[in-house]
Amino acid sequence: MEEAIEKFSDNSEYMLKEFKQKTNWIQNYLECKKESSFKICRKKMLSSLHLKQTELKFKLNLSSKEKFFCARYVRHNYSLNDIEWFALIITMMFYADKKYRELILKIESESVLTYNAIFKLYFFVEDISEIKGYYNILSQFVEKMNSLCFINSRPEIDVRLYENIMSNAENDIKIPGLSSRVPTKSEKKPLLIREDIALKLRDFIESSEDFNLHHIFIEGDEGIGKRTIVKRVCALKEKAIVYIDLSRLKKEEFENNILIGCREAFFLKAYICFYSSKSNLDDCEYSSRLNFALDIANRFSSVVFVLLEKSINYNCDVSNLKQINIRLPELSSEESIKLWSNALESLPLDKNLKISEFVNKFSFTPFQIKQTVSKVANYNILEKNSLVDSASISYAARSQASIKLSQKAWLIRKKHTWDELVLSPKEKEIIMRACNQIKLRHIVYDKWKMKDRVLYGKGLSMLFAGSSGTGKTMAAQVVANELDLDIYKVDLSRIISKYIGESEKNLNEVFEEARKSNVILLFDEMDALFSKRTEVKDSHDRNANLETSYLLQKMEEFSGITIMTTNFLENIDKAFFRRINYVVHFAFPDAKARKEIWEKMYPKAMPLAKDVNFEFLSKQFEISGGSIKNVALTSAFMGAAEDGKITMKHIVKALEYEIKKQGKMVSKEDFAYYGYLL
Repeated sequence: MEEAIEKFSDNSEYMLKEFKQKTNWIQNYLECKKESSFKICRKKMLSSLHLKQTELKFKLNLSSKEKFFCARYVRHNYSLNDIEWFALIITMMFYADKKYRELILKIESESVLTYNAIFKLYFFVEDISEIKGYYNILSQFVEKMNSLCFINSRPEIDVRLYENIMSNAENDIKIPGLSSRVPTKSEKKPLLIREDIALKLRDFIESSEDFNLHHIFIEGDEGIGKRTIVKRVCALKEKAIVYIDLSRLKKEEFENNILIGCREAFFLKAYICFYSSKSNLDDCEYSSRLNFALDIANRFSSVVFVLLEKSINYNCDVSNLKQINIRLPELSSEESIKLWSNALESLPLDKNLKISEFVNKFSFTPFQIKQTVSKVANYNILEKNSLVDSASISYAARSQASIKLSQKAWLIRKKHTWDELVLSPKEKEIIMRACNQIKLRHIVYDKWKMKDRVLYGKGLSMLFAGSSGTGKTMAAQVVANELDLDIYKVDLSRIISKYIGESEKNLNEVFEEARKSNVILLFDEMDALFSKRTEVKDSHDRNANLETSYLLQKMEEFSGITIMTTNFLENIDKAFFRRINYVVHFAFPDAKARKEIWEKMYPKAMPLAKDVNFEFLSKQFEISGGSIKNVALTSAFMGAAEDGKITMKHIVKALEYEIKKQGKMVSKEDFAYYGYLL
């Protein structure tokens, strides 16, 4: 018998048949309405309707043995009975074509499709009061259809459901913030790192079959691998996943779009994953959106993932729910080495390149490592380099700095070298020792397991103390150059606020963005922020003490590199020194040091006259390296403007100006036998 029935060739042919059959039904209904002959033809029409629906259903089931028919899949998965399926087809017709819409609206002479019109048509009655048990049937019908198929609490088709049925589920979701995917072959392979977490989550789902619902909250930094874990769990469970970005859904369409996304999960028998790709929502609004979304999702999927950067308040009093919260920590050195090695394996590498160098300098997330290597590959093509070296990787890595950081700090582009820094050998050694703490921390913390003893405060903090112009800022740039890292100078005017709590908020933002960007933070002349805590006499004192305490706390927690400078070491709070790794003292330069500074301040390319006497200048004038730099620059421009050579006369005049600029008196006698040049 099955061989005698002509099967549907595809989903489109089946839908066309449904629309044609329902069109005939509506035309018959309107004809009966016109002639007031419902009682006469109702029994015959209902019998005809049920017969045709049975034939269509049988033919569809037979056809689907060979091909996929989305219409059948929806009806089966949604468990739609005859009237519910009838209502869905009528509603699809209403939004499919103007000719259908005009025909359907004649049932009640209304401007919109109503539940009453659908019921009148299905039961073939002129008055819904003729339907036995109408109110009970309607209430159950409305609750189910509003949940699964309709939006705005009326017969208005879910656009995604309509697309799925009409296109036979071949089109992707086109609503911003919603996406779906099925596991790929690569996701069915074990993860390079943290495979154990994915396996534990799979076991968590499988070991709690008595619970209908599972909520899995995964916290961690942006790019740390939360979605990778979710994709792997879904691959292990052979489940599709529907992603719903709560930050991208428009407020006015939020409820409907959540329903569309959750219905898609039900349609695909998929898990649901809520996340936020933007920071445009405050914690309160995000929490509100999440609570609403979870309430809806619980009706459509047994497993719901929630991805967060930090903990958030949410309410869930659903019975039969099992919940777990996990946080993905920063990558360990071993994990970072695996990711760097895997990402770089397809590129031609310089034989001197050491992956541990980047692991020590950059506390990157998996996403940042991937982005860095991608940029390295592009640079390599652009520059036509044969081998990828340390410099190209560092250059690409530094481009990961956060845009937000530049709102409260600025990049210092000039990076000085050790040769330019005039400092006592002992103090230089301390700075070198500090740099080694970054270069070798994978050995100390991971290989030698020091991380088991030092649970926090694994960053590097340095305090450079000394009077103005002694080279503190230059030394900070030397550190940046040695480690090949970017250095950002914090703009204190944008940090310190008169409003209570605002300074702490700004400080937290700076430290957080610096941590994500892997840059050195420079707090120049930090006396105002690190000043000694005083006896509390008023609210101002209390607020100032809170700011200092908060900064001390952030310093201890920070895993990156912080350099601070101060002109007055005696004003710094004593508690600060316990939290600092290295204190470097910058003494005012003596005659020998000053001579070295004078000589290094004038590049070899600069034409110096034979009469320039650095020995005399260094012994005669006790000035700082910063002042010497100003004199060198001023004298250089004076020489360039005259005969193209810097003479002793140019330097003497520039020095006179520099001393007077500082409010000091100077005379020809101070310049001894060079006084005649003034």
